[in-house]
Amino acid sequence: MATAFGGQEVLNKIEKDNARPDILLLDLVMPGVGGFEVLEKIKKNKLLPDSLVIILSNLGQKEDIDRGMALGADGYIVKASATPTEVVNRVEGILKDKKSGK
Repeated sequence: MATAFGGQEVLNKIEKDNARPDILLLDLVMPGVGGFEVLEKIKKNKLLPDSLVIILSNLGQKEDIDRGMALGADGYIVKASATPTEVVNRVEGILKDKKSGK
């Protein structure tokens, strides 16, 4: 397990340190480079082709969710409306769906 404290640190770990997580939980509001920009760069440059990228954010407006999914997120979880157990269950469900090709 690894953590990053801003969007640029996420990108550095992927691009420079060759980090290849199985699952990336990506917040949208981060210092420096924001989550939408990180997601866009990851998908555009195919940096994590085998990783599950799930947005975990308090930005829960329909526009934010639609934008995240359009940029290629595998799932979107609104932190404010999910308990830690629900987050784990949702991540497991998204992972199961991806493995089954849904």
